[in-house]
Amino acid sequence: KVYEYLLEKSRVVQHGPGERTFHFFYYLFAGLEKETLEYFYLDDPETYRILKDPCGGKVFPDRSDVEYCRQMFNTQKEIMQRLGFTKEDINMVFTILSAILHLTNIRFSHDDETDGVYIEDEYPLEVGM
Repeated sequence: KVYEYLLEKSRVVQHGPGERTFHFFYYLFAGLEKETLEYFYLDDPETYRILKDPCGGKVFPDRSDVEYCRQMFNTQKEIMQRLGFTKEDINMVFTILSAILHLTNIRFSHDDETDGVYIEDEYPLEVGM
């Protein structure tokens, strides 16, 4: 049976203390092999703005949290396979989620000369596209 959940758009931008953004982002870091994370240009989860705890806590507070997220990653991947997702489909899901993580790291700064904005560091844009 497939359940439909509301995805709160506000969680992509920020989340409250003690809360998390979309859980699958955390599952990626706990479940993907190091080589696969590198393939998607994913680094330390602490470097992604939307994963950080607004109160300064760790993305993964302890080892049991990492293990739980790894188990959930495997469960979600198995569910996608049962639903008929091919390896390519699953890879595309991971590609899209990785791109979202990168794109949310884009930071804009004010340009006094044009009264517009500019992107401080192009790297998140380059790897996110």
